[in-house]
Amino acid sequence: MKTTNKVLGVFTRPVQLLLCAGAALLLSAPASFGQAASQPAATTTTTGTDVVQMQKYEVTGSRIKRLDSETVSPVVQLTQSDIQVKGFPTFADAIRSLTFNGGEALTPIDAGTSFTPGISTFNLRGLGNNNTLVLINGRRAASYATPGYDGLQSMFDLNSIPDAAIESMDLLKDGGSALYGSDAVAGVLNIKLRKDYQGSQFSVGYKNYFNTSSPTKEASVLMGTRSGKASVFVAGSWRDNAGIMARDLYYTRNADNTDIAHKANPRFVVTGTGDVNDLLDPGENPIDDGFFDNRSGSGIPGYVNLDNRYTFDGPTNHPTTANAVIGYNPYNYQQDTTFLPKTRTYSFYTRGSYDFNPYITAAVEVSLTHNEANVCAAPTPVVLANEHGLDTTTSMYIPSYNAFNPWGVDITSGARRLVEAGPRINNVTADSPRLLFSLSGQLPETTFFKDWTWDAGVLHSRSSVTNLNQGTVPDYRMQQALMGLLDDGNGGLIWSPTAPASERTYFNWFGVNDPRFGKFLSVNNPVSFINTFSSFDLHASGPVAQLPGGPIGVSLGYEHYMQSSGVYQTDLNATGNIIGGSMGSSWDGNRKVDAFFAEVDMPILKWLEAQVAGRYEKYSDDGFQKRVRPKFGIKVRPLDWLIVRASYAQSYRAPDLAYLYESQVTTFTASQYYDPAFPGDQSHRNQIQMNVVGNPELKPETTDTYYAGIAFEPQRGPLKGLGGSIDFFRFNQKNLLAQMTDFFSYSSILSYALQGVDPFVDMVKRSPAGDLLYINNPYMNEQTRKTQGLDVEVNYTWPTKKYGEFYGKFDLTYNIYDKIDGINYIGSTYGRRWNATLYGSWKYRDWRVNMNIWYLRGTDDYLDYGFMGDDYGELLIKYHIDDQIVVNLGVTYTGFWKTEITLGVSNLFNQRPPVDPTGTDGALTYNNWMLPAMWSITVSKKF
Repeated sequence: MKTTNKVLGVFTRPVQLLLCAGAALLLSAPASFGQAASQPAATTTTTGTDVVQMQKYEVTGSRIKRLDSETVSPVVQLTQSDIQVKGFPTFADAIRSLTFNGGEALTPIDAGTSFTPGISTFNLRGLGNNNTLVLINGRRAASYATPGYDGLQSMFDLNSIPDAAIESMDLLKDGGSALYGSDAVAGVLNIKLRKDYQGSQFSVGYKNYFNTSSPTKEASVLMGTRSGKASVFVAGSWRDNAGIMARDLYYTRNADNTDIAHKANPRFVVTGTGDVNDLLDPGENPIDDGFFDNRSGSGIPGYVNLDNRYTFDGPTNHPTTANAVIGYNPYNYQQDTTFLPKTRTYSFYTRGSYDFNPYITAAVEVSLTHNEANVCAAPTPVVLANEHGLDTTTSMYIPSYNAFNPWGVDITSGARRLVEAGPRINNVTADSPRLLFSLSGQLPETTFFKDWTWDAGVLHSRSSVTNLNQGTVPDYRMQQALMGLLDDGNGGLIWSPTAPASERTYFNWFGVNDPRFGKFLSVNNPVSFINTFSSFDLHASGPVAQLPGGPIGVSLGYEHYMQSSGVYQTDLNATGNIIGGSMGSSWDGNRKVDAFFAEVDMPILKWLEAQVAGRYEKYSDDGFQKRVRPKFGIKVRPLDWLIVRASYAQSYRAPDLAYLYESQVTTFTASQYYDPAFPGDQSHRNQIQMNVVGNPELKPETTDTYYAGIAFEPQRGPLKGLGGSIDFFRFNQKNLLAQMTDFFSYSSILSYALQGVDPFVDMVKRSPAGDLLYINNPYMNEQTRKTQGLDVEVNYTWPTKKYGEFYGKFDLTYNIYDKIDGINYIGSTYGRRWNATLYGSWKYRDWRVNMNIWYLRGTDDYLDYGFMGDDYGELLIKYHIDDQIVVNLGVTYTGFWKTEITLGVSNLFNQRPPVDPTGTDGALTYNNWMLPAMWSITVSKKF
C-alpha cells in the first residue's frame, strides 16, 4: 500500500496544476466560447462538385499549423513502417543507422564497463548525446537518471519509449533551440505516439543470432476506439533478450588483439621533427612489442613489486623466493564480460481524450516503461597502491607475517584478480513513468483572430535507476583477508584483530583460496539515481494578416519547467572504500527555467516564405546570461517542384546538472599507457585512472547554426516519382566543456608533471613509492568547435501495373570537417568522412521485399605511444579501420486473414566488425555494427 501511495503521489501535483490552469482558461474565455466555430483549424478546397476539407497540422521545426509539410527547416519524417523495414533488432538501432548519426552514440553493447548499461542514445552530427532534444508528442521527458558517456552527460534513453505505440518520428536537422530550448543544439527528434488508432492488433516475434544462441522474444498489443466525442488508445509491449557474453563470439572472446592487429596495418609516426628510426630498434613495431595485448596485468597468480616485478608460473600454495619468476600473468577479462546484456522490458501507454466542444478537448497520456538489464564484468582487480587499508588513512599492503609472503617484508605494490569474489554483476532496473494532462482547442473568432488554436499541458516525467552491484569488495575487507581471518564456526570467516597470527587463515596472493574468502570479501552495493522533469506550457497559434502569398502565421507560447537530478550512494562509495571502484558522495541538483517563445511565418509571395523565431529563457542558475536566441529562415519555391531554403539560428546550452554538482566520477582510459617515471618498464604500462569532480562555475555553451539546402519532387513528366534533397550544415560552437586531456595526451601530462610544469603537477597523483594513482581531469569552458558537411537524399518510386511497385532511396552524409580548437577530427574514429544507406523495396500484391544496406566509411586513427621529448613530441601509432557494409533483408506477406508475417535477417552476410586493435572488443564498438547475423520472425494480427 505504501508503494501505491508513493506512485500516486508522483502524479498528484501535476493534476492539481492542470485543473487550476484549465479553470483559469474557462473563466477567462468570452461568452462566445461555447458557440460553434465555422471552420475549426481547417481549409476547404473544391474539386469539381466535391468539397475536400484539409486539416492543418504541426510539423516539427515550426509550432504553426500548416498544410504544407515542407517547412523552412529541413525535417526528416519516418513512419513506424519506415523504421521497421530497415530490419534492425530495435527501434533505437534503426534510428542510429541514419546517416546523420555520428560520434559516440551509446548502445547496450560492451555494457560491462559502461556508466549506463542497457541504454540506447542518438548522437546527431556527433555533437554529443546531450545536444539532441528528444520529444514525445512534442513535449519533453525526463532524461535517463544515470549520467552517461563520461559519467556526467545527461541523455535520453530511447529504450524508455513505449515503442509499440510509436506512430512516426520527425527529425529536425538544423538546430531548434529558438523554439524548443537549450537541448536542441544539433536538432530535435520528436517521437509521435498514436492518438486516434481504431481497432486492435496483436504481434509476437522471435529473433536469434547466428554465432550464439541469444533469443529475443517479444509481444505487443494495440487497442483503440472512438465513441462520440471520446477516444481511448492502449498499447502494451514486452521484450526479453537472453544476452551475449564476449566469450560467445569469436571476434570478442580474447582481449589480446596481437593476432588481428596486422589487419589494421599499425606503424609508428612522430609529431615532432625527429626521425622515428632514432627512437626505435630496426624492425620494431607495435605488434611485436605486444602493444595490442589488451589483457589486464592483474591476473592469477598476482604479482608484487620489490626490486623487480615477481610472480609465479602458476597458482601455488607454497610460494618461495626460489621459485618466483620476474613478470606477471595477463588476464583475459573478456571470458567473464558481458557483450550484450540480458534485458527485459515492459512498457505501457494509454491516451484518452474527450471533445467537449470545438473549443476544448481534454486529453490525458500515461506511460510507464520498466527496463531490467543484467551485466557481468570480470572479477575485481586489486592494485595495492591504489587502495585503502583498514581505514581511509592507511594504504593496503601484504603483511610480512602473511603465511604466503615468502619475502618476509611488508609489500605495498602489486596487483591481482580477485576471482574468489566472482564476477561483478550489475543488476540495473530503470523505471520511466510519464503523465501528461492537456487541454486544447479552437479559440473563439474575433475581428482580428480567426482560425486560432491553443493548447496547454501539465507534464510530469521521471527516470529512476537502481544499480545493484554484486561482487563489490570493500578495501578494508581485502586488507583484513591479507592480515588473516578466523573460522566463525558456521562455515565462514570473520575478522578478529586480537587473534594470534598463528591461528589465522591468510589470503594467498599467489594461489587459489578457500571459497569462504569469496563470501567474506563480496558484498552488495546498491546505488540509486533519480531524474525528474515537470513542466507547464501554454501555446497559441494562428493567422493575423494576409500577404500576397497567404496568411501570416504567428505562434506564441510560454513554458515553465523544473528539472532535478540526484545520485544516492552508499558509505562505501562516499569513503572510496571499494576495490577498483569510484569514490563519490551522494549529490543532487535542480534547475528551474521560464521560457517565452514566438514564431512568425510570412508567406511574402506564393513562391517566397520567411520565418522568424526566438526564445527567451531565464534560468535559476546564477550567472547565466538572459537574452533572446533567434532563428531566421527563408524558403523559395522558384518552380512548383523545387524548394530552396536557408536558415540561421543561435543556441544556448546550459551544462548538465552532473557537470555542476557531481561529487566525483572515476573513469579509466580504454588503452594502456607507459609511465614516463619508469621509462621502458613494461610493468608500469597500465590503464590510467581519471577523476572528475563537478564544477559549479561552469557556464553555458553557445552555438551559431547555418543551414542551406534544396528539395525537389517533380509531379509530372519523365521525372515523376523522383525526389530528393541536398542540405548544407554548419555549427560554430564556443565555450564548450573541455578537459586538459582534450588538449594534451596522457603521456604529455605525465611527462610535464615530472618536469614540474603547472598545472600538470597538481593533476597527477602518485603513491609514496612513485606509482601512478590517478589524474585529476576537471571540466572547463575552453573549447571551440566548427562542424560542416552535406546531407544528400535521392528517392524514386516506380509503380507498374504488371510487376508491382518498386521504390529506392539513397542517403549520404558527407562531413567536410569537424574542427575542435582548430584540429580537424574528420577522418578519425571521432568522425567518419561519410556514411550512406541504400534502401530498396518491391511490393507486389500481398508481398513486400525490403533490403537496407548501411555503409560505414573506414578511417585512419592514431594512438598515443608516449612522450619522447621536445624534439620528437609524441610517438604515435597510426592504424587503419576498414569500411563496413551491413545488409538487412526482410520479406513480408499480408494475404492471410489480416495477418502480417515478416521473415528477416539483419547483417545478412554475418560480417564481423572491422578490426580496431585498440578496442576492448577488437573493434570500434560505438561507431560500427558489432552484432552477428540475426534471423527473425514476426506475426501481427489485426482484429
